[in-house]
Amino acid sequence: MTNQIQNSSFENDLYGQSSDIQLWSSNGNPESCIKYEYGNAFTGDYKATFWSDKAYICSMYKTVTGLPNGTYQLSVEAMSGGGLKKLQLYAKNYGGKEMTSAIGKSDIGWNRFTLNNIKVTNGQCEIGIYCVGNAGNWSNFDSISFVRVD
Repeated sequence: MTNQIQNSSFENDLYGQSSDIQLWSSNGNPESCIKYEYGNAFTGDYKATFWSDKAYICSMYKTVTGLPNGTYQLSVEAMSGGGLKKLQLYAKNYGGKEMTSAIGKSDIGWNRFTLNNIKVTNGQCEIGIYCVGNAGNWSNFDSISFVRVD
């Protein structure tokens, strides 16, 4: 199973290499709530973090194209301190209706969260993480995987 996500652990282009930050799109108020940080990563040295000292809504996403049609699985290693109004993985624009899966509280260590049975019928899929947080709420992400399972 080949991961369809390039640089899924945020190791490239922090501070001038080849830009994983640019490989992921964002919306909401990302300047104030999405960070790419060194240390305590699941894999490698870097992780993505959602946090703000004010209430926030943001998402981090990318559209994967050139996919063979089939069934896929989206997963992420995550930690969260809880208290978030909403934190979820999502898949959409794959030829079916949007799918979501909650990412739960896991502040004592990294945990894998998965969205199964994504049936790509149009050769592409937008995958991402969506968050609605209160001031001070945090979550960390690493090792995002999007693989064909059949």
